[in-house]
Amino acid sequence: MDFAFIVDQGLGILATASVSALVAMGLAMSFRLMGIINLASGDFMMIGAYSVLTCLAIGLPYIVGVLVACVIGFLLGAVTERSLLRRFVRAPELAILGTFGLGIVIRQVVELIYGKNFQFVENPLP
Repeated sequence: MDFAFIVDQGLGILATASVSALVAMGLAMSFRLMGIINLASGDFMMIGAYSVLTCLAIGLPYIVGVLVACVIGFLLGAVTERSLLRRFVRAPELAILGTFGLGIVIRQVVELIYGKNFQFVENPLP
């Protein structure tokens, strides 16, 4: 094994762990603030990834795609909180079902738009 391979694997592990930590912090924050477990949080991250993919496909720079993904994620989260999650504050056990159903809907809409094939965002680093 050479040093470049070890560094590459280490950076991959670090990136995966960072995404997992981000998801865990989002779940903990929503549960701590509202007492609701949002099972659709991973699907919101998927929306962000596909937003970046779409921006790159139409020729926008990577950083613009990330900013667009942040805006779309914020707006989607705000609409979800206002329209769905506020209704479940008094019945948090129903919020699990509601956010689970929302996740299914998001996944199906993404599948309709982008198809079932695996897609990825190119690495912007050299």
